[in-house]
Amino acid sequence: EAEGLAAQNAALQASAAASNASMAELQGRLAVLEEQVQAATAVAAAARDKQVAATRQAELAASLVASTQALQSELAGCKQQLASAHAQLEEAKDRLAQELSAGAALRTALGEREGEVCAVHEPLSQELAAMWASEGVHAERAALASQLAATDSELAAAQCPLLAQQGGPTANAQCVEASFAGTEAGGAGADAGRHHDQSSPCGGGGGGGELGLPAATYQHGTPCLTLAMLELRRLLGHGMPQDG
Repeated sequence: EAEGLAAQNAALQASAAASNASMAELQGRLAVLEEQVQAATAVAAAARDKQVAATRQAELAASLVASTQALQSELAGCKQQLASAHAQLEEAKDRLAQELSAGAALRTALGEREGEVCAVHEPLSQELAAMWASEGVHAERAALASQLAATDSELAAAQCPLLAQQGGPTANAQCVEASFAGTEAGGAGADAGRHHDQSSPCGGGGGGGELGLPAATYQHGTPCLTLAMLELRRLLGHGMPQDG
């Protein structure tokens, strides 16, 4: 029995040694598998990062393409606006050139017309100056002025009753007094009227100076003007109106 037990013990020990060797081999293989798993995990993580980077890169590329297309569209619109503005500028230049040409032609025509007017105006001015310098005109005016001055008494007699009815004695007396005071001013008015007419063919003759009338006879709104004109009609041979 002792020998049998010893043999069994030896067999068990040999079996245990074999089991230990097998366990050691399994542990080595497990370590290798763990290393392989770690390596595969690292490879998978790298592949995942690479995929994420590729996706992000694709997104950026798509965004860049869209931005480029938008910028190209805006650039095309800007080019069209620039071309339109350039065309409008050319049209404005053409219109300005036409207006400048028309203005130059107008200035030329005005210069020619001014020369024609001056050529006509000069002899007319000389003729008018000669006419006013004529002794006959001066004599006629002097005679008319003397005739009007001689009728001052009649004018005063005719004015006083009429003014008494219209404006009161104070205003009437002032008007009559101014009318007589203007008799001597009539001669100066005639000279001033002639001088004014020489400077302007359309001159008004300086109040009563055109016909040598007293200055007071040209006060608008007073009967003096009416009476003076009636007297002038009488002196010129037109007669007096029948209705007074």
